[in-house]
Amino acid sequence: MKISLPKYVLDCINLLNKQGYECNVVGGAIRDLILGKEVNDFDLSTNAIPSKVKEIFSDFKVLTIGEFHGTITLVINKNKIEITTYRKEEKYIKNRKPSKVLFVNSIIDDLKRRDFTINAIAYNQKTGFIDFFNGMSDIENKIIKTIGNPDLRFNEDALRILRAIRFELQLSFDIEDSTKKSMFKNAYLLKNISYERLFLEINKMIEFDTFEKSIVEYKNIFKFIIPKLNTENIKGNKTTKLAMLLKNYTRDELINLKLDKKTVDEIVFLNEYSKHKINNIEDLKKLMSINDKYINNLIILNKVKYNKDISTLYNIILSQNHPYKLNHLKINGNDLISLKIEKEKISIILKLLLDYVINNPSENTHNKLKEYTKTLIQKANKN
Repeated sequence: MKISLPKYVLDCINLLNKQGYECNVVGGAIRDLILGKEVNDFDLSTNAIPSKVKEIFSDFKVLTIGEFHGTITLVINKNKIEITTYRKEEKYIKNRKPSKVLFVNSIIDDLKRRDFTINAIAYNQKTGFIDFFNGMSDIENKIIKTIGNPDLRFNEDALRILRAIRFELQLSFDIEDSTKKSMFKNAYLLKNISYERLFLEINKMIEFDTFEKSIVEYKNIFKFIIPKLNTENIKGNKTTKLAMLLKNYTRDELINLKLDKKTVDEIVFLNEYSKHKINNIEDLKKLMSINDKYINNLIILNKVKYNKDISTLYNIILSQNHPYKLNHLKINGNDLISLKIEKEKISIILKLLLDYVINNPSENTHNKLKEYTKTLIQKANKN
């Protein structure tokens, strides 16, 4: 079996070969090419040390942010390609980062440090596939399993537990039994991983349609990350799935999960205002008056929870230009001042006017609102 590599990738390999160094495409790119998928992200491995890689590619734009760990990034015709020196890693810290990276001269040493057999295949156009761990057979049989002892692999890097679940979703493969047992056995190690890293993985896997099934199957793994996990109605799009997953969390608890402010705001809004069904156009306009940025996802969540599509109501509001925000009112604070209303009462009056036009959109004219304001003042004076 031969696979086709882009010219810029072949050029990189050839340049290193001409200088007497080995070079291979490695990792997920090879896995996906074997599966017939389109690949735009290529990683190379070589026995050239980083300083030599920089020297060989001195005519190209070079990024050195990963140099300490052996990675040099090239930018070739707007394509980024990472070239990493063969390496092995020693004594992982807190089940995530190696305490020491050693550059080696053997591709097998480099491949054996990787996570799963399907990601430990290398390829170059001269020798073909380099597959010490039968990854190609596992791809053919749609199996995900670790390289060697799964307990050791997950103790090195506990994030691999979530990566296994993500690959199962992404590739529609099955996780091999001993690997799966080890995932449950070592799931407590996920508590040592930062929430930022954990949610990067969750956000990648959440886009798949079968994510809800995985949440149920791996509930006892996810609970080490999300103790108050909800496993019901994890449907819709990425945002609504995340909102339902975290529906039992308060704002402060969401902040403690290190989610960004926008995500926290939207999850809080969706979970608060999806508790009750939206029965009519007035109900929806009231919610839009609170925050119309998140209303599309609220419509999706309403359908997920109550099997009711309220998008028609939303379209009516937009197409008929129904007022639902303060700045939609045909009267403003200066108009109220001219009616001798005290400044401290203006915001109260405007909110009352908004409630009025939400229920009576045809009343949103300057004169009608002016008259209604006078009525409000009269009622207030009588009381």
